[in-house]
Amino acid sequence: MNIVASQLETVVVTAPSVRALGETEAFAALDPLLADLNKQYLDARENRVQVLKDFGADEPMAEMALLVEDSAWCAVQTRYMELRTQREMMAQAQYLMEEARIEEERAAKEKKEREAEEQYKQLQFAAQMSERKKGVDVSALWLALYVLFFMDQKSFRSYHASLQFNRLAA
Repeated sequence: MNIVASQLETVVVTAPSVRALGETEAFAALDPLLADLNKQYLDARENRVQVLKDFGADEPMAEMALLVEDSAWCAVQTRYMELRTQREMMAQAQYLMEEARIEEERAAKEKKEREAEEQYKQLQFAAQMSERKKGVDVSALWLALYVLFFMDQKSFRSYHASLQFNRLAA
């Protein structure tokens, strides 16, 4: 069960992102201890926010939650500083950050190209619609107006009947 749980945490931590990684995130992707400490910090922060919302800032529980969050943050920062002193880990983290930056730039470029292509398609559609409008015959419009004008009046509700209905409804 512990093996499955550790694999799930690893999958969550190393999931590819579309945004650039910060140094702490890069180290967390490489170091399972930092990833675990960071998860504990995030849980403590979420717990503190929930305690503040539920009980208010004046409660002793809020102070305890703040102390737990602060302790978790200090643990994350301590492990982070330990990892920064290791040259090999620093090089790996920088490599991960550079890869993430390149991936982010590529994704932004693809998004911009998709938007440009979509805009081009919309402009093409608008040009096609304007071409169709030029070919529309006015006679069809006159025919529609003629049919509406000479239609049987019984198919429409008369003005007088609608007034009576409105009086009854009110």
